[in-house]
Amino acid sequence: MRETRVTSIVSHVFIGLSVLFIEQLKLIPRPVLDGLFLYLAVTALHTNQLFERIMLLVTEQVRLNSQQWRTYDST
Repeated sequence: MRETRVTSIVSHVFIGLSVLFIEQLKLIPRPVLDGLFLYLAVTALHTNQLFERIMLLVTEQVRLNSQQWRTYDST
């Protein structure tokens, strides 16, 4: 899935709108919110380019052939 500028704007709008629902958010237990944010962080980690490059440091040499970082793109 490709991210665009619209994705970023929409996510920030939803964050801003959450201020309007602060009383309803207080009804949700804190561990539930912590678990949700932890899940979102872990699932987003695999699409993060920095994380993928750091993983190259600990990846076996045999598996590096399929990595996109080893190919040259002339564009």
